[in-house]
Amino acid sequence: MPSRSCSTVKGKKSWPELVGVSGHAATVIIERENHKVDALVVEEGSFVTTDIQCDRVRVFVDGNGIVKDVPKDKTSWPELVGEEGDCAVNIIEKENSLVNAQTIAEGTIILDIYICDRVLVWVNKKGIVVSTPTVG
Repeated sequence: MPSRSCSTVKGKKSWPELVGVSGHAATVIIERENHKVDALVVEEGSFVTTDIQCDRVRVFVDGNGIVKDVPKDKTSWPELVGEEGDCAVNIIEKENSLVNAQTIAEGTIILDIYICDRVLVWVNKKGIVVSTPTVG
């Protein structure tokens, strides 16, 4: 299936309740609960690409085919509101190595496009974060 635009891939994105179930069962549930994604079983320790595909969910399983973990990459940082913008960028990129964070001045006009590896850190004139940084 060709990769869909990130702006069209909405809906549920995390399934912590599937830890402990079979990988096959997990893929069926994931694709039923969000029909815009493809769920793929990946054995723990396998090499995977580091690209971001908004319509892909990797289900990591152990040697017995049981779901071991839920992806841990953060997608929002409410705790950074009120912090210095450049510091927030460093924290975001440390906590989620798949995103590129950048400060942007409050009031700047940007296109309303969802980009799944971008985090805009909105700052005021003093460089302080004014809203929750979120992937998109």
